[in-house]
Amino acid sequence: MIIIEDLHWSDGTTRDFLTYLSAQYGTGSAPLVLTSRPGDISDDGAAAVWSRGLVSTGRWQQLHLTSLTPREVEEMGASVMPDSLSADGPDRRVGQAE
Repeated sequence: MIIIEDLHWSDGTTRDFLTYLSAQYGTGSAPLVLTSRPGDISDDGAAAVWSRGLVSTGRWQQLHLTSLTPREVEEMGASVMPDSLSADGPDRRVGQAE
């Protein structure tokens, strides 16, 4: 799996390379996962036009994820670091993650 974060920062050369990877590997042995935050790719920006083009080929899927709730953040943190969470509560942690 190849993960590329913050697609909105990508330049034309990077998008060309990702297009090449997509053509070579598609959904095969090295799936690509590309991320961006909602609103970070403007509707008329080059990255948005490029990503819509990939989705239209049928080889890509676009998933829209929502933010975790404070309770979900607390549960996730407790599951991986049960002794490390401070008493300041999940709201601070959610704020730090945003």
